[in-house]
Order: sequence, then C-alpha cells, then structure tokens
Amino acid sequence: MAVSKPIAERRHLFRIFGYIRPEWAAYVIGLACLGVCDGLQFVVPRILGNAVDRLAADTATSRALLAAGGLILLIALGVGVFRFLWRHFIVGASIRIDRLVRRQLFGHLLNLPQSFYQHTSTGDLMARATNDIRAVQMAAGIGVVILADTLVMGVTALAFMIYISPTLTLYTILPLVLIAVLVLFMDPAIRRRFGAVQRSFSGLTERFRENIAGIRVVKAYVQEAEEIGNFSEVSRDYVRKNLRFVQLWGALFPSIMGLMGLAMAVTLFFGGRAVIFGEVSIGEFVAFTIYLGMLSWPMMAIGWAISIFQRGTVSMGRIAQILDEEPVQAEPDKPLAEIAPPRGALQVSDLTFAYAPGSKPVLKNLSFSVEPGGTLGVVGRVGSGKSTLLQLLLRLWEPPEGTVFVDGMDITRLTLEEARRRFAWVPQESFLFSDTLSENIAFQAPGAAAEDVREAARVARIHEGILGFPGAYDTKVGERGVTLSGGERQRVSIARAWFSPAPVLLLDDCLSAVDAETEKEIIEGLTGTKGRRTVVIVSHRVSAVEWADEILVLEDGEVAERGRHEDLKAAGGLYAEMVRRQHAEMADGFGEENAEDGDEPGGDGS
Repeated sequence: MAVSKPIAERRHLFRIFGYIRPEWAAYVIGLACLGVCDGLQFVVPRILGNAVDRLAADTATSRALLAAGGLILLIALGVGVFRFLWRHFIVGASIRIDRLVRRQLFGHLLNLPQSFYQHTSTGDLMARATNDIRAVQMAAGIGVVILADTLVMGVTALAFMIYISPTLTLYTILPLVLIAVLVLFMDPAIRRRFGAVQRSFSGLTERFRENIAGIRVVKAYVQEAEEIGNFSEVSRDYVRKNLRFVQLWGALFPSIMGLMGLAMAVTLFFGGRAVIFGEVSIGEFVAFTIYLGMLSWPMMAIGWAISIFQRGTVSMGRIAQILDEEPVQAEPDKPLAEIAPPRGALQVSDLTFAYAPGSKPVLKNLSFSVEPGGTLGVVGRVGSGKSTLLQLLLRLWEPPEGTVFVDGMDITRLTLEEARRRFAWVPQESFLFSDTLSENIAFQAPGAAAEDVREAARVARIHEGILGFPGAYDTKVGERGVTLSGGERQRVSIARAWFSPAPVLLLDDCLSAVDAETEKEIIEGLTGTKGRRTVVIVSHRVSAVEWADEILVLEDGEVAERGRHEDLKAAGGLYAEMVRRQHAEMADGFGEENAEDGDEPGGDGS
C-alpha cells in the first residue's frame, strides 16, 4: 500500500530520532547544560534593569554598580563553560551518529545483490554517503540544539515579558505570529528544492567519477573538450538548483527580520507610552527590550531549525531507500546443522535460471558433476551463460533450491559466508584495490607470510614481473590496478585466488590478456593443484580448457556438447569448429597480437 508523502517524511524524521535514542545520556546532559546556559543569560537583563532603575532614581552607588558588573562577568564565564559542555556532549553524539549511519550504510551496501548495482550509479551512492549523511548529522546535532534552544529561550523570554507587562507583550507578539505562518507556508517548497539539490549533486558526483575512471578512453578519443562541456552543463544544473534553494532560503530570513523589526517598532511605541504613563519603569522597559531581542533569536532560529530538519529528513529518506533494500540472497531459514568438511566436490542438477521472473532463461536444464581435485572447462559463444554459471555457484545470483550442491550440500541451505568460503573466484574483469601487490594477493588473509604470497605469485607467473617493480611486492598498484597492464592485473587476480584456502577455483576467462606461452605456464601451475583443488575454468579460448577432465560446450544456455578435448575435437561439432577457427587466427598472428596488446602497460585486458 502506498504511503503518503507527509507520513513518509514523518517516518524519516522518527528514524533520525531513532539514531539519537542510544545516545540519550549525552543528549540529556548536553540539553541540561544548554538550559543552564540559557537560564544564566536571562539573569543579565534583570540585573541591567535594576541598575537602570537605581540610576534613574539616583540611588545607585559605585559599589552596587561594580557588584552588578562583576556578577555579569561571572555569568558570562558560566555561559562560556556550559556552552562548551553542551557542544561537547551534543555535537559529539551527532558525530558518533554520523559514524554509525555511515558504517551501517557501508555494511548494507556490501550485502546487497548484483541486481541493485545494475540500476544504481556509483556517484549517487557516493552522494548519499557524504552529503546526505552530513545533513542527517546536522539534524541530529545542531538541529536538536537549535530546536531546544528555541523552545527554552522563546518560552522563557516570553514568560519574563508577560511578567513585566502582559499588555505590552500582547501588542509585541502579534507581528511574530506572522513568522510562524510564513515558515509553514514556505516549508513544502524548501523540502522540494533541497531534494532537487541532492539529486543534482548525485548526478554531478557520478559524472565526475565516471570521467576520472574512464580518463584513458576520454583521452584516446580526444574528447576532453566535449566532456568538460558536459561536466559544465551538469555543474550549471547543480548551481541553478542550489540558487533556487538559496533564493527561497534567502527570502525567509529577511522576512523574519522584517517582522522582528515591526515587533520592535510596536514595542518602542507602546512601551514608550507605558513608561510615560508610569505603567512600567524605565528599567523594566530596558529589560523588556532585551528580552524581546532574546526572543528574536528563537523566531529567526526556528526557520533555521526547520530547514536543518527538512534537509535531514530528505537526506534520511534517500539513505533509507538504500537501507530498506532487501538482499535477494537471504540467509536460509533453517541452515544445515551438519556442515561437511570442504573437499571441493561440485554437482549441478537440472539447473534452469532466468534473471527475472518471466524472462528468457539464461541457463536451461544444466547438469554436471566435478569430483574433488577435478577440472571442468566451460566454453561457448558470448551470451551463452558461462559467467552466469560461476556467479550462481558463488551465489552472487541465487540459484533455485536443489540445483547446486557443494560437497553434497544444497548451496542454498548454507549461509552465504559458509558457501562462499568454499570458492576462490577470478572474475572476467580483474579488479585490484589501491593497495600494495602483496596486500592484493593476500586479500583474504591480511598479514600472511611473505613466502606464501610469493608462492601464489609464482603459480600465477607474476613473481618475476613483481620483482621488476621499484617497490617489488610493496608497490602500490593505484586505483583499480591502473599502473599494471591487463595481463598483469589478471595474473595478480589469479595469485589472489590461488592464495585463498578455498577448495574450488572459479576462473572466468581470466587468461584473455596474456600471451599463449604465459597462458600455458599458468595452466601448468594450476594443474599442479590437481588432487588438492577443484578447478572450473570458463574461457573463449580452447587452449585454456584443453587440459580439463571434462569440457562443456554451452550454446544458448544449454549443453550442446561435453567430453574431453580430443574426443570433442574428433566429433567435428561446435568445439571442433572453435578449435579450427582459433588455430587459423593464431596462424595469422591475430591471437598473439591481441595477447601482446593486452600485456602493454595500461592495457584494459578486456
């Protein structure tokens, strides 16, 4: 059932206060300090009023005036101390809330399925993790302070004004009612325009990120000027939306100040008449004027507070959209009580899978089994479902129940952590973190022994290449491994998978950017794991799978052929055609040329 916008906004506001609740002690202490701070400030007008009355009556003495000045000085020091304390407790609590929301958002993002990232841009996520969380933190910190300060100062100032003269207070308060009407009238527009600003910032962030990530493509196609123009247009849109918000926000404060000026004029006229007619003393009139000045802050601050909470509510709604996303791969209701030890046995039984209900299946009636330590090769045309198969084994997509088994256990009955720890994966597009080569290889076991890291690099035939870098294994690879060639990135990814203790290696076309000789050496290193690791290798090159115990040839999501290399080659079917075509390409130098290009520094390896 659809939820109305006001109800949804209230829910987002309550969600902010839900984060505040665990920090209640800090807020109670901070608000108590704020109350003392405000209370001390209200004593000063009374002291000044009494001093003015004594001066007017010619009863003031130097000693009394000195005592009044000393008391005001002590109050000022007390206000300073308690102002520091409320900032320490409340702002400190809001910073901890910022950390909590950021950590919660980050942790949730790591647990969301692949489908989420297919319709959400990285720039949008970055905007929510920065600007939006900052707006929530402001609402939980300064917003709470201003709201509390507005209530305390407003009510107390009004009480003192009524105590001095109820009639004068009534005249003065009438213009101030218009402030509340003005704020309520402008509230929807402020929310709407701030939401537009945040969405525009998401687009700006994504455009910036995309161009930096694809800088080599931009330069290669000489599109710097074009992209600068595109970025400028996005920036202008962000500025336009910001200006529309600032114009509205800028109109609010002068309007409030104008109404406060009207209230002050009313006070001067009617208060002056009251002094003339002896209804209030000069000292009381001075105190009343100071209290009105104190009341002006809550009147102005209420607009600020509303704006901060509006921003926080809008931003909390944007963050909640992410936090409320349910992972598709839910943990099983009843996980298996007895977990078989990891051996590396795989079985797929009558697997049919489609990315969305009612869509065309990507895999159809797929069945095979691999014994522990065995090898399975999977080949086929682009779009035949090869990579999807590996992602189903990893449960990056959720397979149907009773179709995928590891070590005799239905993979959907295992927790995600238990299932994925049985696999080491080298994706088609190698991804490296902007850490050292050693840290990338030992990603699953930080602080591992240096010799173990080197052994993994030797298997992947990257050890000698690493020693050639200035920092050897301590060399920083840059963002996404940008300082390495495509072939080097692939071999570091293979080393990372080899380093993992998982009993099954899943290799997704990860030898496409290396030359034939290096490919052969890596395969020899991997086959040395036979009897200890199960290997499933997907490739478009038959040379990468000809050593496998069994080869599956996929066509349109189904097994078109299966068997060993020599048998499939002799059968004269699809596999034999792939062998013939690729041998012809190699003879023409096409395949070798591609591999060499992939090993050039900065090659994308795709």
